[in-house]
Amino acid sequence: MVPATQRFFEGVMNRSFTHSGDPRLACHVSNAVVRNTLRGLMIFKEAKGRPRKIALAVASIIVLDRACTAPEPGPEPQFFNWADL
Repeated sequence: MVPATQRFFEGVMNRSFTHSGDPRLACHVSNAVVRNTLRGLMIFKEAKGRPRKIALAVASIIVLDRACTAPEPGPEPQFFNWADL
């Protein structure tokens, strides 16, 4: 999650992408607090147990990371000769 959060943070700061203007997403992103941990940048709720949600912010970070990551190559097709079976 740390590399994905770093990528999202850099994209926001560089204005590399935009969102649709959905007020729920804007609210969830504004509720998130960025902290620099030993592992790197991560987002958290301002305090555990608080009702302010950040689920859409987390989902956005994951979606951006998946969209920017090249897909893994699939397995090579293997053909069998009926005579060998």
